Amino acid sequence: MSDSTFRSLAKAPFLSLVVILSVGLGIGANTAIFSLLHQILLDSLPVQRPQELVVLTSPEEFKGGSSRTGDSGGMDHIFSYPMFRELERHAQGVTGVAAFFQFGANISFQKQTLPNGVMVVSGGYFPILGVRPLLGRTIEPADDTGSGNAVAVLSHGYWSDHLGGDSGVLNQPLKVNGQTFTIVGVAPKGFTSTTLGQEPAAFLPLTFKPLLTPHWNGTDRWDDYYLYLFARLQPGVTRPQASAALNSAYAGLLEEQSKKPRFFYQKKVQRFLASRLSLKDGSQGQSIMRDDTKIPLIILMCATGCCSSPWPMPRTCCWPVRRSGAGRWPSARRWGPARVTSCCSCWWKRCYWPWPAVWPDSRLPGSP
Repeated sequence: MSDSTFRSLAKAPFLSLVVILSVGLGIGANTAIFSLLHQILLDSLPVQRPQELVVLTSPEEFKGGSSRTGDSGGMDHIFSYPMFRELERHAQGVTGVAAFFQFGANISFQKQTLPNGVMVVSGGYFPILGVRPLLGRTIEPADDTGSGNAVAVLSHGYWSDHLGGDSGVLNQPLKVNGQTFTIVGVAPKGFTSTTLGQEPAAFLPLTFKPLLTPHWNGTDRWDDYYLYLFARLQPGVTRPQASAALNSAYAGLLEEQSKKPRFFYQKKVQRFLASRLSLKDGSQGQSIMRDDTKIPLIILMCATGCCSSPWPMPRTCCWPVRRSGAGRWPSARRWGPARVTSCCSCWWKRCYWPWPAVWPDSRLPGSP
């Protein structure tokens, strides 16, 4: 900065202080908000080729009976255990279909018992995501077949915070709601789950769900909805192609469900049979928080950016419009696409280019 600039700032110390503080606060606030915006809205899952992942949904209109939803999505995102197992067996157009469900439990390790969240996952959960363990191994399909293997994979957060990051935990017993599991691995740092803000203490095979919740079986009814599903596209297969392949099997499963004794939709059976699966982008996983905060975060980012500028918006339109002859804000009826685009450009530059020297028609307040 030149000596004349310093002299100009010294002549109006209060104004200079306001300008410097407002710009500094604006930059700091924008940085914090953009970091949050990036984490919630832009970050992909820390897994192999997240762009190949898809989330399965079905119409919530036909989710009568018992249902439980969580942070991973609403009614259209949940499926019953029998439906999942059939889709797992008929995984067409995808490398596999995986399921998970998180709930609260009492976890005991070496006489220390703490309440925490655990997640039951299908055998394909970790292989489909391509997540490699930090220690040991992850849950495999054999652990979730038949009676299963009573194994547990600890989350990195639980392992480091509660167990001190001890590598000797492998092959040690872990009790969850009174059931004993053998610790076979630790998840890598950075991977918490496929749901934003959700980090269970341990991952357990889905087949042990009835033992962990003795008052709720959850595996014997087609009208008991609580599992969240995702899949990975086969190489070279597009999402519409995978959707068509999966729905060819899904249509037969709906017909099978309609013949069950507790079927709720006898009067709407044709609409029920015509419903289909939808495959949505799963690169960021599943999260209600992301859907609920998307618009407010964008508005907050824009508002903070505008407020970071100490110079008020001019009564005239931006420089390109002014040069074209528009001296004041035109009426809404006279606004065309070019003028709207030009005014948006003016707003953006006024918000994020705070020094008025870059604009030929801008002046500091009180300057000639």
